[in-house]
Amino acid sequence: MSTKLSSPTLAAQAFLLSFLKKIVEEGQTIFEVVGVVTQPDKPVGRKHIVTACPVKTYAIAHGIKVMDIKNPELPQLLASCDIGLVFAFGEIIRPELLRASKHGLWNIHPSALPLYRGPAPVAMPLILGESECSISLIQLDEILDHGPIIAQKPIKILPEVMHKDLLIKMAQMSYYMLFESVQKIRTNSINLTAQKELKKTYTYLLSRESGYIALPIIKKLLNNEVLDKNENPEVIRKFLKKNPLVSWSPPHGKILLWNMYRALHPWPGIWTEIEMNNERKRLKIIEMSYNNGDPLITKMQIEGKNSVPFNSGVLHEANEMSPSR
Repeated sequence: MSTKLSSPTLAAQAFLLSFLKKIVEEGQTIFEVVGVVTQPDKPVGRKHIVTACPVKTYAIAHGIKVMDIKNPELPQLLASCDIGLVFAFGEIIRPELLRASKHGLWNIHPSALPLYRGPAPVAMPLILGESECSISLIQLDEILDHGPIIAQKPIKILPEVMHKDLLIKMAQMSYYMLFESVQKIRTNSINLTAQKELKKTYTYLLSRESGYIALPIIKKLLNNEVLDKNENPEVIRKFLKKNPLVSWSPPHGKILLWNMYRALHPWPGIWTEIEMNNERKRLKIIEMSYNNGDPLITKMQIEGKNSVPFNSGVLHEANEMSPSR
């Protein structure tokens, strides 16, 4: 008879729900989820209604104990577990919690660590047009995304794949990688490998400004021109400045625009500012398609108006205003 490994799952984002479901519904012979730790309920929507995340809602519906990271009972819960599992939790974890479980806290990080450490490990490879990424399972230590590697699995990034779809695929693959690693605990065959620090790169927290592209640059991209180094969107220049050893060559215009769209949709999205009737207006690219390697803008939205089919004339005739940021 197999011994179950108990594990509180620290998770908050909606896409992680598929990962938790697999553990609860398919991993019963090896996993016993004794608790789920999530971030506190947060205001959602225009009316700011305080709402629990989907992971918390699912856990409650299945009779799983739920608590937040500040709950004084958490150290005791972790101490009763073989491992604590962390997936995109989004908060700093206190040092005493890192060592509370028998095998420590394991973190599933959606990148080929030590590449793309930090809060945007999926968005940045998409923006930069990477053709491959990885899922990493590490044992957490006190340094951000630094702990020794337990397992890694590469994933091909298809040119048409969207951020959300890639995350869902990663969540599903993570389950099987975790399953294999837990089996190695039982046979005492698990190996921890130090990360190669010389290869480390860091992402940063994206904001609404990350989706901004100046109007003249969008026009060049739509003409399929290659940008000069100083014309790259700020989201790229900021990453390259943070990681000066990274060598990157921009693709032709429309491909770069598509890469930003699929990485940043639906939030913050790609947007610019135009002048209309002597007023500053925000213009957002709402929808793009990708057919046979040809990206096309299909919908746009001008601030204060409904989304409409894309009209290139609006962009080409519009005048740029000085950025308000």
